[in-house]
Amino acid sequence: MPSVPEAIYRSRLLVDGYNLLFGQGWAQKNDRSHRGLQRGREVLAERLASRVPTEQRPSVWIVFDSLDAPSHLPTSIRLREMEAVFSRDWSSADEMLQQILASHPSPKSLVVISSDHAVQRKAIARGARVYDHDRWEEAVDAAFGLSARPLSAEETKETGKDRFVSDEERDDWMKRFGF
Repeated sequence: MPSVPEAIYRSRLLVDGYNLLFGQGWAQKNDRSHRGLQRGREVLAERLASRVPTEQRPSVWIVFDSLDAPSHLPTSIRLREMEAVFSRDWSSADEMLQQILASHPSPKSLVVISSDHAVQRKAIARGARVYDHDRWEEAVDAAFGLSARPLSAEETKETGKDRFVSDEERDDWMKRFGF
C-alpha cells in the first residue's frame, strides 16, 4: 500500500471529490471528458472556497479518483488554495481516504465529506466527523467552527430541504453510529 503524503496530516477537511461533485450535480455523471471533469472540479473548488475562510483553505484536501485524472496533471494540484490530489497509487479515492483516516495521527480533528459507506465507517471508527455530500455546507461549518447560517429562500428551494435537524434526530443518528 502506498504511503500517504505527510502534509495531509495538517488537514481539517477531507473531501471525496467526485462524490461531492456528482452528488451535487456540479458535473454531469455521463460527461467523463477531461473538459467536463475539469469544469466540475473548478465548480467544486469555487463552491468550497466560497464557504471556507481564505486562511483555512490550505487545510482542505480534496481527493479525486485517478481513473479520470488527466495524464498531464501532477498527482496533486492547488485549487483556490486548497490541495486537490488524484489517487493515482490507489484503486480509488475511497481507498485513499480510508488509508488517510487509518493513519492520521489525530483523526478526531477531521471532518470528512463523503457518501461512501466504507469511508463513513472508517471515519466514524476513528472518531472523525462525517457528512454526506448533500450536507457539505454543514461539514465546512463544522470543520472550521463557523456559525451555521440558515439557507436563503433560494437555497432552500434549490435543495428542497431544511438545513437543520431536530435534537431528537441528531441523538438518533448519534446512537446509530455508536456515539
